Amino acid sequence: MKKLTIVIMLFISKLVLADRHNIEQSLEQCLAKTTTISTLDSIDCYQNALKLWDNELNKQYQLLITDKKLSPQFKVALKKSQLAWIKYRDLNLETINHFYDN
Repeated sequence: MKKLTIVIMLFISKLVLADRHNIEQSLEQCLAKTTTISTLDSIDCYQNALKLWDNELNKQYQLLITDKKLSPQFKVALKKSQLAWIKYRDLNLETINHFYDN
C-alpha cells in the first residue's frame, strides 16, 4: 500500500509541476504586460494566479478522493488533513491582516 501511495503522489506531483509552470508563466506574463502599471494591476495578476492555484488544488484533491484504488481510511485522513490546512490557512491570513491593520 505504501508503494502505491508513493507512486500516486509522484505521478500527481509531476502533473502539479506541469500546471505550476503554466500558472507561474501566466502570472509572469500578466505582471510583464505594459498595461500592468499600478499596484492594483499587480494585485489582480496575483489574485488570478491564486484562483488558478485553488482550482488546481481542488482538481488534485478530487482525483485523490475519487480514486477507487485508495483506501477509505486514507480518504478520511486526507479530508481531515485538508480541513485542518484550510483552517490554518484562514487563521494565518487573519493574523497577517491584523498585523497590517495596526
